[in-house]
Amino acid sequence: MTELRPISLYNMIYKCISKALANRLRLVLDAVIGETQSAFILGRLIMDNVMVGFECMHALRRKVNGKKKGFMSLKLDMSKAYDRVEWCFLEEMMRRMSFSEVWISNIMDCVSSVSYSFILNGKVRGNVAPSRGLRQGDPLSPYLFLLCAEGLSSLIERSKRRGSYSGFRCSRGGPKITHLFFTDDSLLFTRATLDEVSNIRRILDCYSRASG
Repeated sequence: MTELRPISLYNMIYKCISKALANRLRLVLDAVIGETQSAFILGRLIMDNVMVGFECMHALRRKVNGKKKGFMSLKLDMSKAYDRVEWCFLEEMMRRMSFSEVWISNIMDCVSSVSYSFILNGKVRGNVAPSRGLRQGDPLSPYLFLLCAEGLSSLIERSKRRGSYSGFRCSRGGPKITHLFFTDDSLLFTRATLDEVSNIRRILDCYSRASG
């Protein structure tokens, strides 16, 4: 059961509604999603983050040995990312981003209308109504996941402003790179100290409890 991958089927009416909402949502993502995310956003290319990540890794390799405080990169992969999204977290994220209550209601109606059945011995059994997760293949799902991932990005940015998260500069005078998101994968850059590692763990624990 730990490897179960439910498949959600939806009719043509739902698909038309979902596609219409997705087309409207994608127009405003550039304004509400930070620059650290580049996938599925109009006007951005996922290769942008790939190139920045490559330059950061190249700069880390060129760092002179013997420094008292080195830097590190941490790659994270969200396990079953779409399946674990809490609906209440998604709803609150849209509210924090100042989406209208009508829009939030329409999105949550689409998200919560899912149900699952099981085929046992050739017969359809049961009707399970989940309480979290996004449908695979739904036009809305990639954009809604970006909104949820923005919660983790906000926690990292807040920690950076407080001075407990250093980030990394590829060159003198260059901007500090704290994190890069690639859909459900991410790269974090910071100083290689116990304090900052502990801070990253607190951030991830906080985000995990909130989002699922």
